[in-house]
Amino acid sequence: MKISIQFIILVFLTLPTFARESLFNDPSPIQFTLRAPFQELFRQRSSPMTRPPPGFVPVIVDSELSYQDYNGRLIVLHPKLKMRGNSSQDKSECLFPKIKMDFSPNEVRGTIFENQPTVGIGSHCSNQGGRSHLGRNWDGKTPHREVLAYEILRILKIPSYRARAAWFNYIEDSTGRSVDGNVEAMLLEDMDSMHNRYGTTKTEPYQSLRHSPGVTVEDVARIYFAEILLGNWDWYLKMAPTSSEPISKKFWNMKSMQTPSGQWIIFPYDFDLSSVVTLREYPSSKAKEIPTLFPRVLRQQVADEMKSHETEIRALGSRLDHDASGQSFFKKQVDRYYKKLPEFTK
Repeated sequence: MKISIQFIILVFLTLPTFARESLFNDPSPIQFTLRAPFQELFRQRSSPMTRPPPGFVPVIVDSELSYQDYNGRLIVLHPKLKMRGNSSQDKSECLFPKIKMDFSPNEVRGTIFENQPTVGIGSHCSNQGGRSHLGRNWDGKTPHREVLAYEILRILKIPSYRARAAWFNYIEDSTGRSVDGNVEAMLLEDMDSMHNRYGTTKTEPYQSLRHSPGVTVEDVARIYFAEILLGNWDWYLKMAPTSSEPISKKFWNMKSMQTPSGQWIIFPYDFDLSSVVTLREYPSSKAKEIPTLFPRVLRQQVADEMKSHETEIRALGSRLDHDASGQSFFKKQVDRYYKKLPEFTK
């Protein structure tokens, strides 16, 4: 019996592609069920802006994560869970804080988590309505809005973590009951994955841009323009901070990496307190700094770049069809930004 080469190729191409699927190459939300002893996990919350005491051992719990892959297979994994985040760990900020999942590399082989041994979960925080002390929106719909913040950075070619929208049903292990029903979540890339993507390593502690090799003023200007678009106030990137300033006042919600040649890459992250997520307009003191920090030619260059991506950025709002309030605010925020953009070049 003769078998044509075309037939062999066709069969090969239609085989299940478990290993070729990637967690962050598809923008469509994915559904998960995560069963764990959340009450035990959340009993050791840390206070914001504090360092763990000597000998501190974080609570780590076992869990069971299940979902259907692209081929309809039921996948069951067993990541270790621990809390993540800073102010979100405070009970007054999030009833259900952020989580980090650590996988066994052998167990995730051939799944969407292959090459992603650690993945963060940006939780819904709370769906009880109202706001936290810092302004977090407790409407349960913030994770998918924050995904759009990372998507904007991707469009603008500003390095940052990759993110994906998801839905989670969290099951409390001790009761077998769902914690808050089926809720929004954001899956977030880990720093080790960033290093693998960029071929980078950790940098020395941040001092100033003058002492950060290879960081260009153009890169910093793009970060400023992007953060203002997001309406984010929870960040710092001082051009030349004084040595007496705490790190939180000169390099906050920023990360840095170093290439083999010694060049630094600085990138922003953590946008859960930004306007596009909380649906609250914040006056931006950073916008007032732009004319004093960057020459007019550079401001015009970055503004032109932002303008060239306007259509693609506006189109992101369609991903919030299930969130009328978020979708409406996103459009208004983008409208406000592009209306003010010419002022940055004067």
